[in-house]
Amino acid sequence: MSEAIRPRLALGVGIGLVLVLALLLRAPIAAMPLERDEGGYAYISLEWLGGALPYRDAFDQKPPAIYLAYLVLLRFFGSTPAAIHWGTQAYTCLTLILLAWLGTRFFSPVGGVAASAMAAYLTTHPYLLGSSSNTEIFMLLPLAGMALACLFAMEGGAWGFSLLAGLLGGACALFKQVALVQAGFFFLLVAWRATPRWRHLAAFIAGGMLPIVLTWIYFWNAGAGQEFVDAVFGYNLLYATRVPFSLYPVLFKNTFVPILLSAWPLLALASLGLVSLGRSFPKESGAPAGGAPGGLFLSGWLLFAFVATSVSGYYRKHYFIQMIPPVTLLAALGAVRLAHAVPRARWRSTLVFLVVAAAITFGLGKEWWYYGPATPWAKSRHLYGINPFAESMEVARFIADGSRPDERVFIYGSEPQILFYANRKSASRYIYVYPLLAPVPGSLERQRAALGELSKRPPRFIVVTHVYASFLTAPDSPLALLFGLQELLRRGYHVVGAVPFEFGEATSLVTGEEARRIRERKPSWKEDEACCSLVIWERNAGAGGGL
Repeated sequence: MSEAIRPRLALGVGIGLVLVLALLLRAPIAAMPLERDEGGYAYISLEWLGGALPYRDAFDQKPPAIYLAYLVLLRFFGSTPAAIHWGTQAYTCLTLILLAWLGTRFFSPVGGVAASAMAAYLTTHPYLLGSSSNTEIFMLLPLAGMALACLFAMEGGAWGFSLLAGLLGGACALFKQVALVQAGFFFLLVAWRATPRWRHLAAFIAGGMLPIVLTWIYFWNAGAGQEFVDAVFGYNLLYATRVPFSLYPVLFKNTFVPILLSAWPLLALASLGLVSLGRSFPKESGAPAGGAPGGLFLSGWLLFAFVATSVSGYYRKHYFIQMIPPVTLLAALGAVRLAHAVPRARWRSTLVFLVVAAAITFGLGKEWWYYGPATPWAKSRHLYGINPFAESMEVARFIADGSRPDERVFIYGSEPQILFYANRKSASRYIYVYPLLAPVPGSLERQRAALGELSKRPPRFIVVTHVYASFLTAPDSPLALLFGLQELLRRGYHVVGAVPFEFGEATSLVTGEEARRIRERKPSWKEDEACCSLVIWERNAGAGGGL
């Protein structure tokens, strides 16, 4: 076998093994119930397939690429949680291939495979909510592609690489607005190293603007341009500026410490790689990217990825997913540095894989409750606490069995997965109550609009959630919706089902007279005083509409 073919064959075999690892890591968690964000994406995508429009007919603050991704998943993989998660894993495998390519360009095929293997682990990690198909996991593929295209442009490639980098940066932003932070970093790299500079910069900007402008034109022509701008830009800007800077450190600590305790060997490797960036990269395959430019590339990418994660100050667990590419590339560099400390060169590749395998194995053992044989419902309860994600399936079946396809449902809370499972339309375009209860300008007007929808088109069922995480209210949140809903329920609805607070793995929907007795014993609407995580109300026969 020729010397030129052998490294490529080794890289292909290594990537194949990484993809097998990724599938093995996904298998124990693929069937976990959808959480609320996934339920919202799935519901909006299902409605889009049926002729409705995101933002106009179902409010959400996320850019529309996530709904397009779910539309593809529902069409080609299926509508069960397992089908959605396996479809997402197939997409993620493409990301792992690009990361292996990036690692090979920086270090060697061994470094590329090492980075890809650690990314396969982190993209399933419980404290990054890797079991879920969130926007960040879909953002990684165009993000890695943008980095690779930028690298080619910096190495003297044609301006078409900058155009491609910009296009992929725009695609990233259509999954999550904060991707513009990382796109800005790659724009700076192109400005620094690509020549002729102005041609590359113009291509990058044109490429980045194109998908965003075309998306706006689509929604404008469809009659939802104003709603698109309001949700994705207007409300999202208000949402992202609610957290004061003084709270950033404590919120970061609360989210990051569990990640650190679970994945500290991998993060230690990344730290080793980071502190050793001043030295030239160890390259076994003549990879062209090395030395100072490569060091600036990885350290700057890590910094800008952290800034993107921190923009809003919320530090949700899945926000950290966007840091996986630079972290795993740096961790691969750390493993390669360790291997190069061994005098015998023939053992270095083996040592790299042993170090990476040890880091991953530690994490698997630490979180065996998640990667082990427990049921999907038990894992969901362990990960999400009393949030009613497992129970949503049973609640949805009850609603579907008790209603016609044309009858509507309102969820007082943020649990749109119930609507998706039941295949029933929301009685309001507000499938989450988060934008209604956030103490920001316009919330009271949104509540009045939602009450108007309920008055005009009273739903067959109203599901009332008693879990704080489904509301995230503040002391100054407007309460017009709560008072109006209480009056609507008093005048025209009765309790037909309830899910008592329980910490076991089994669902426990109680119906009929027993549900009413449970509700009457503890009728408070506050989580710490209520009897149930969910209460289902059905409209009385012959009840009139209106408030």
